[in-house]
Amino acid sequence: MLAFFLLTIGCGGPDKVTHGANEVDTGDKVVDEAGPLDLRQEYTAADIEFRSPDFEVPPFTETNLCYFGTYDGPTVGIVDFWTIYDSTYIHHNQIKAISASDSEGFADGDLVDCEEIAMHDRLTPLVEAVGVEASWDTIDQDWLNLVDGDAIKLEGGVRYVLDMHFINPSPHTLLVNTGMNLGVVEESEVERWVGVARFDVGNLEIPSGGEHTEAFSCEWPQDLEVLALYGHMHEYGSRFSIHSSLYSEPLYAIDEWTSEYHWLPPIVSFDPGELNVSTGESYEVSCTWDNNTGETLGFPDEMCNAVAVVAPLTGALTCIGGSFMP
Repeated sequence: MLAFFLLTIGCGGPDKVTHGANEVDTGDKVVDEAGPLDLRQEYTAADIEFRSPDFEVPPFTETNLCYFGTYDGPTVGIVDFWTIYDSTYIHHNQIKAISASDSEGFADGDLVDCEEIAMHDRLTPLVEAVGVEASWDTIDQDWLNLVDGDAIKLEGGVRYVLDMHFINPSPHTLLVNTGMNLGVVEESEVERWVGVARFDVGNLEIPSGGEHTEAFSCEWPQDLEVLALYGHMHEYGSRFSIHSSLYSEPLYAIDEWTSEYHWLPPIVSFDPGELNVSTGESYEVSCTWDNNTGETLGFPDEMCNAVAVVAPLTGALTCIGGSFMP
C-alpha cells in the first residue's frame, strides 16, 4: 500500500517461469516473426509523473528491467498515486528508492537488467497504498484513504528506480512502457509522515503434493500506529494470516485465498488510534499453498509477503525471513 512497492503489487504471469532464467517454459516455441505487438499505454497528466522509455520483451522470455532517475522537485507529500501499464503480461511495476552510494555508476536514463546487477537487495519501497487501481478499468479508487495531514514523503533529490517485470509466454515480441502518476500536497501541509513495513518470507520452496505452510515472525523495532494490512500470494495460495504476539485473534485472516487475490488482495484498514504496535511486539505471517503442479514452486510463481501501512514513519521498514533489515 504505501510505498511504490507495488501491488502494483501487480504480480502474476500466465505460464510457468523459472526465476533467474530468461526463457519461459511453454512447451513448443514457434516465434511470430511479424512486427512487435504494441502494448504501449497513453500517459495521463498528474502532479508528478514518472515515465519509462519504450522497450521490447522478446517472445518466450521473462524481462526484469530497472530504469534509473532522480526526482529533482521539492519535497512533497504523496496522497494519491496510480500506475500505467498494460496488464496482460506484467508481473509487477514498482517505483523504489535507492541510495546515492548504491546507485553510483548508474546515470539517469540508464535501463539495465535488474537481475544481472543484483539490484533488488538495494531497493526500498518509495510509495504504495493510496490510489492504486481497484480494477484494471478503474484508476480513481483509493485502497487507503489518508486523513488530512497524513502523507507519504517524497524528498527532493531522491534517486529512484522503475522496477518493471514482464513475463511473455507468447510468440510475439512485445513493445511496452510503464508509468507512475502521483497526487501530492506541499510539505507545509503535512502533519504526519506515513510509511510502509514489508514482511517477506525470503527464500521460498513449496514442494509438490498437497498443502504446505511457511510462517515467520518479525519483531517490531519501534512504536507505530497501523493504518492498514494486506497479504500477498499467487494462484496456488489457500490460506493467509497475520498474528500479533499480543492478541489471540488474528489481525488479518483469509481462510479461502482465491486466485484473484494475487492481483487485488483484501485490505483491512483501521480507524485512527484503533491499532498500534509497540517495540518488541512480533507479527507472525503465515502462508499456505496447495501445490498440485508436480514441481517445486518458488518466486515468482509464488510469494509470501505482507504489508503494514504505518505512521509516523518516513520511508520503509523491511523484514525478510524474520529479521528487519538495518
